[in-house]
Amino acid sequence: MNKQKPEVWISGKAALAILKGNSGRNDIPESYIRTLAVKGKVQKRAVAVGVNEYLLSDVENYVVKRRDGSKNQTRAARAAGSRRKASMGGNKEEAVA
Repeated sequence: MNKQKPEVWISGKAALAILKGNSGRNDIPESYIRTLAVKGKVQKRAVAVGVNEYLLSDVENYVVKRRDGSKNQTRAARAAGSRRKASMGGNKEEAVA
């Protein structure tokens, strides 16, 4: 006989506390657990209109990692890439006489 653990569902605030603890970060916004649920990383179930519960095992197994660069560095890298394309003839906006 296969004995499975019963599913345990937790509130959004409890899920956020677990994410912060697992990740060693305090800068995770409250909306992040909802984002994970929308992306299918964490299962959710509706309790009432606008109130969800999240599967404890999914939340416990998820770790939020830091990105290597900030948004400004990413924008700078994209700008450098577009300048590179322009110098290679990528943007052909020259007037033909």
